[in-house]
Amino acid sequence: MNISQQLLQNYLLGAPLAVILSLVLVAPGQAADPDDVEQLQQTRQCPGCDLRDADLRGAYLRQANLRGANLTGADLNGADLRGAFLVQANLQGADLRNTDLTGTNLGQADLAQARLANAQLNNYTVLADQWRLVHDIVTNGGQDRNLAMVNLERANLTEADLRNVDFTGANLADATLESANLQNSTLAEADLTEADLFIANLQNTVITNSDLTESTLRATDLRNADLTGTLLTEADLNNAYLARTNLTETTLNEADLESAILTNAQSENADLERSNLFLANLEDSQLSGVNLERARLEGANIIGTNLTVGELRGSNLVAIASRNVDLAGVNLSNQDLRFVDLSGSDLSNTSFRNTNLSGASLRGVNLTGADLRDANLSGADLYNADLTNANIAGVNFGDANLERVTFE
Repeated sequence: MNISQQLLQNYLLGAPLAVILSLVLVAPGQAADPDDVEQLQQTRQCPGCDLRDADLRGAYLRQANLRGANLTGADLNGADLRGAFLVQANLQGADLRNTDLTGTNLGQADLAQARLANAQLNNYTVLADQWRLVHDIVTNGGQDRNLAMVNLERANLTEADLRNVDFTGANLADATLESANLQNSTLAEADLTEADLFIANLQNTVITNSDLTESTLRATDLRNADLTGTLLTEADLNNAYLARTNLTETTLNEADLESAILTNAQSENADLERSNLFLANLEDSQLSGVNLERARLEGANIIGTNLTVGELRGSNLVAIASRNVDLAGVNLSNQDLRFVDLSGSDLSNTSFRNTNLSGASLRGVNLTGADLRDANLSGADLYNADLTNANIAGVNFGDANLERVTFE
């Protein structure tokens, strides 16, 4: 029976999800070859061996021959690799922390995403300059350095101290910077495509005109950062902290900003088309000229924002909180705005044609000159609203509160 058939059989028999997933984790080709592991431990001669994800913590591998071996994801923490031969070995994602690499030959070895903190090196260790620099940064700290234009592509800089570093024009594509401290650093014009900055500290950083396409900034602290002109297309900013951040002319197409905090952010002329702002807090942000076409804004808080020339066509605005907001002249035709709270807002000359505003709170709003043709305002609260010169042809006012409404 192959693995797919086994998974299906277990699913149909009601096996717990954890059991089913465990089958995937031990599927053929996903772990080290047991015979290769035994050969290495007994002879220390294993060129070209399959040692993926092998547990080799503290192993005695002095002068071992591992030329061309696949050690992807292997745990070598604290291992003795003095004088070992690892030319052309694949060490992607391997844990080499505290490993003794004195005199080790790592020529042409792939150390992408490898963890190198506190590994022991000497002048006889053969190691590419890129990985020697990574080792130095994660072991001794990188604060206050000038790392402009350096190549740190696919480097693992987890938890590194990178305060006040100049990364101008640096290549950090696909690098791991989880929990790194980058306060007050400069990342202008840097390549951070697909970089992992999960819960990193980027307070007061300058990241202007950089490329963070498809990067991970989940729960990242970006308070007071300057992201002017930066590309964040399809970036993961879920739960990110962007208070007082400068997002002027930033591209955030299809970015995930769910539950992100963007209070008092400067976002003039930013492009947020198709972005996810579900439950995001944009209170008091400057959003003039922003493109929110087909963005998801359900439950978002845009109280006190300025969207006077914004584009909201096709956005999902269910239950949005936007009291006292300036939406004058914005096109909100054909929108689903059920239960939206726009109390006290300036909606003059705004188009709500064929829009669903049932149950909405529109107390004291300015709707002078608004286009409300065929809008659904059933159950809406329009107390003290001003509809002077508004076009209300075909409007459904069923059960709406029209007390003190001005229609002249």
